[in-house]
Amino acid sequence: MPNIQLRIKPSLYLTTMFGAMSMLAVFCMLTMPWPWLWRALSCLILAGITGYTILQHGIRRLSHAVVALHIQSDNSVKLIFKDGHGEDVRIMPTSVVTPILTLVHCRLRGLPWYRCPTLSLLIAADAVEPDAYRRLRIYLRWTMLPP
Repeated sequence: MPNIQLRIKPSLYLTTMFGAMSMLAVFCMLTMPWPWLWRALSCLILAGITGYTILQHGIRRLSHAVVALHIQSDNSVKLIFKDGHGEDVRIMPTSVVTPILTLVHCRLRGLPWYRCPTLSLLIAADAVEPDAYRRLRIYLRWTMLPP
């Protein structure tokens, strides 16, 4: 398997998708038969969560946002974060691959399972080079099959 160097840029698709889903959720909350204080508080919490998600996955501005994914020929995987540090990870077989959006579930290497959180990496097709994205999708579909 050749090396895959995936540089992840900001995604207009993810940003728009998160924004549209948030506006739909706000509309649904505003039509709920709750007191106005509960509706306002729920909408405020949802706006904060949406803003964080867009900063993390959509435009990748947070320091712990993933900006690169490197897969070596020995199947070792490294994530590079916005602040410049990298982490060796193991890709989980629960990752989801589609032509438009890929969800990669990862675990940090070297930690026991009970201390190791999963990282979820959303990669939209408009945020990466088409050839590298195609190679990543092939890698995830064929080499990460569960035994």
